[in-house]
Amino acid sequence: KVYQSMAAGCAVITSDTPPQRRALGNGVVYVAPNNPQALADAIASLISSPNILARKQSDAAKNAQRFTSDIITRELSQWIKEH
Repeated sequence: KVYQSMAAGCAVITSDTPPQRRALGNGVVYVAPNNPQALADAIASLISSPNILARKQSDAAKNAQRFTSDIITRELSQWIKEH
C-alpha cells in the first residue's frame, strides 16, 4: 500500500528501517518503529505545515515513478539474464 499511496501523491509516514530507506528514499516521512509519539509528531508536523506536506506529497509522487511495472519488470528481466 505504500507504493500505491506514493503514486497517488499522498504524503506517507512509515517506519524508519534500512530496507524502507533503501526502497523508498526521500519519498516518505520516516518515524522510529514502535514509537507512537514519533508517529503523532510526524502527523502533527504534516498537518501544521502546508509547505512540508506539499513537499512530501511531491517527493512521494516523484519517487513512486521508480516502481512502475515497466521499470520493475525490466530490472527483473535483467537480473534473470545475469543469473
